[in-house]
Amino acid sequence: MPIGSVDAARLATLAALTDEQLGISEEDVKIRFAVPLLEALGHTRLRFEHKGKDILLRDGLPRGSTVVVETKRPDAALDAHLAQLDTHERAEIRDFFQRNNWPLVPSGEFGYVLPQASEDQAARPPVRHWRKPMGPEWTDEDFRQNATTYQQRILAGFVRLGRRSVGIKQIAKEVGLSAQTVAAALAGFTRLAARWGRQTLFEVQKGSAYERLRQGRVYTIVQRHWPTIQRLYRDVAPRKRTKKPSTD
Repeated sequence: MPIGSVDAARLATLAALTDEQLGISEEDVKIRFAVPLLEALGHTRLRFEHKGKDILLRDGLPRGSTVVVETKRPDAALDAHLAQLDTHERAEIRDFFQRNNWPLVPSGEFGYVLPQASEDQAARPPVRHWRKPMGPEWTDEDFRQNATTYQQRILAGFVRLGRRSVGIKQIAKEVGLSAQTVAAALAGFTRLAARWGRQTLFEVQKGSAYERLRQGRVYTIVQRHWPTIQRLYRDVAPRKRTKKPSTD
């Protein structure tokens, strides 16, 4: 579906979601509502968990424009979160400028602009940051208690395919979800890992332009976690596939 076209039928389906269908967590809201909503509005190239943002959208917008989508629990009080977002964004900008030794020039109530860098600043080598050591591995309880239904469904798909490295198009077909929904669900593990201090669960390889066209980005479950995921999800029943009615 080209950018700009609207899937009215899908929008009507989303508008009719019940509280139970919407879910109870931020991940549920992102996967069951936010991603399908953006897809229904014609946006099929989304970025997830980019610099802490739930969803980032640039394609199909006016030049230089960006849309950031932050999801919250359905019962969350949004006023406090909106105030927190302003504070977080201002702190993030200040931290970025300070790391690069750039002066801050106030612009408006909350914004800052970057002054023209001097030749000395432009020639300054990139800042090297301390690398955080790896945290503990994921446990059975991490998956059982915190992985959403869609995330568990996708992990079971990896196990059924028998490979820890799978292209997003293939895993999406296996579990019966859109590629964007799969990407959003897997990105949710990045947020959980950061929140709990866990090790990285997935690695993403973009591959060549031909490979991306053929299979999309390749998601690889880190080797040390693969035995745990196989053990937990090897008995999950495969998705039921419905046969298309014959036209004969």
